[in-house]
Amino acid sequence: FGTQVDFEGVEIEGIREVFTRDRLLKGLLPNTRLNKMIQRSFHAERGGSLYVLTHPHWFQGYKGRKTGTAHGTPYRYDTQVPLVLYGAPWFKPGRYTGEVEMVDLAPTLSTVLGLTRPSQSEGRPLSEALRL
Repeated sequence: FGTQVDFEGVEIEGIREVFTRDRLLKGLLPNTRLNKMIQRSFHAERGGSLYVLTHPHWFQGYKGRKTGTAHGTPYRYDTQVPLVLYGAPWFKPGRYTGEVEMVDLAPTLSTVLGLTRPSQSEGRPLSEALRL
């Protein structure tokens, strides 16, 4: 990726892409893992007019500020966290290194509890770790 994006004729250093509210509401983002995360994180009632995606490791901050951090980018370094499932009756011991998303938690717990999955859930039960 380059370090600039052209948004309506204006180049801004460090910006990878800008999505309008309209595109997010209509689900018009290309079908990629990164864009799915952006789409899932957008809240129609609280979201702004634009979603600004910086390049990896770029910081949105105040001019002149040399230090700090942010959370909430859709990049792996900002979203990768361990998931620990515990309970001998429900889960097999072991370490599983496959891809897991937060949207997988509700279907997994629903399966364990014998409940119907939430109607809006998008994930999958983590069957590799379940004792069924």
